[in-house]
Amino acid sequence: MSKSEFLERLAAELGALPQSEAEKTVAYYSEIIDDRCEDGMTEAEAVASLEDVKTIASRIICDTPMQVLVKERMRKPRPYITPLVIVLLIIGAPVWLPLLISVVSVVFSVFIALWSVVVSIFAAVFSVGVSGIAAAVVGFASVSGNFARGIFLVGAGLVCIGLAALAFFGAAALARLYVRLIRRAWRGIKRAFVKKEDGK
Repeated sequence: MSKSEFLERLAAELGALPQSEAEKTVAYYSEIIDDRCEDGMTEAEAVASLEDVKTIASRIICDTPMQVLVKERMRKPRPYITPLVIVLLIIGAPVWLPLLISVVSVVFSVFIALWSVVVSIFAAVFSVGVSGIAAAVVGFASVSGNFARGIFLVGAGLVCIGLAALAFFGAAALARLYVRLIRRAWRGIKRAFVKKEDGK
């Protein structure tokens, strides 16, 4: 692929961005290709050494704030919003508006429920750890009065502290997984939002 072909495709893929941002990105990749050509690569080799155009565009769009994408999309004319479509939207509002509210409510509820599970796990881990510390302290204090009871409490406290430490790593891994899933879902929403009308 030639440099001009690559840059044209990149500009087309970045159509969801404001024109100034797309131009900056195209200029940046143009400079990269020129630098690699100066280092001895051919134009085709320099282009081939870069990532795929769709991969580059997808990463840049995912890193772009949602409000920028929304603002740019609203700025562009929408030929499919005709007076007939507006009338149908108004007439159909009693049907689609409650459905839309229901879908948003369900998604929000799932989001809150999943975070509640993570917070509950951390709370349980914390309470086991605090209980273990309290049992160990009471055990040390009562060793002189009742040796067997004191040793038992110290042992039980240390077991609880150990279990809490292990469970903390599991809870942290779960929280990281959840954050990763949220990021992936957010990227999917962005991709769907900026998806071209021609289905590409």
